[in-house]
Amino acid sequence: MKKINKLLFLFALCTGVITTSCSEDDYTGDSMINFTAPTVALASSSAVDVPESMIDPGDGYDVSVTVSIPEAVKADIYIPLVKTGGTIGSDYYELGTIALAAGSTSGTGVVTVWDSGMAGAKTLQVGASDNVANANVNDFTVSINLVDDTLNSVLDWSGEVVSGGNTYSLCDVDFDLLVMDSMGNDTGIYDAATGDCPEYLNFDSTLADGVYTLVVSLYDNPLSSLGLGAEMPVTLNYNGSANGTIILDDYTTNSTSGDIEVATVTKNGFSFTVTPL
Repeated sequence: MKKINKLLFLFALCTGVITTSCSEDDYTGDSMINFTAPTVALASSSAVDVPESMIDPGDGYDVSVTVSIPEAVKADIYIPLVKTGGTIGSDYYELGTIALAAGSTSGTGVVTVWDSGMAGAKTLQVGASDNVANANVNDFTVSINLVDDTLNSVLDWSGEVVSGGNTYSLCDVDFDLLVMDSMGNDTGIYDAATGDCPEYLNFDSTLADGVYTLVVSLYDNPLSSLGLGAEMPVTLNYNGSANGTIILDDYTTNSTSGDIEVATVTKNGFSFTVTPL
């Protein structure tokens, strides 16, 4: 009888060892009896503005999405990122996977975006896949907004004047587009003071915030000595963060000089506001 009881005890002991061993969770290494899936929450910003001037044409721009859990677990957690909305086409973004490494309480995945060049709002909403075996993921949405942070201006006075059987090019006249600060001082930005026709002036988000004044300046007019007296309209077109056209009719081919304040430009963060004067 003692031998039978001893055999029964050994059988029960072996059964318990086998049961305990098989109850270890593949994901955490903990006993399944005590395992509670960790709750994953978004730790990074839920809204990200991406300045288009910083998007590399080849490599794109990386947006990091970071999540966290209250306590570290003993195995890796992988959370695929998925698109939940937005206007950006699938050719212009790439979604990564968030990796929470064993022993850590946070992990990061990357969303790479490219500029499609499309007009209008360019947005992408990203969330987490609901197919995560060893974690409970709180629903979240990260809204990525591509911001046109440029202001591109063109000063144009091209044209021709016909007089006495001769044709004269208005591009022989030299206009500049100067930039003054809020105190009226020359900023030294001479991108549109090159002698070209037309002249181009481009701002992006690297420009310091503030209020600037655009000044059209007649630098040289070799036609003035001919006495043609023809109208010489000058047009300022701008687009990007703001769009519009300003036409000056103050100059003629007889003009020898003249600086005209045409607009103020207010730079605030990634945006520009143009106010014609």
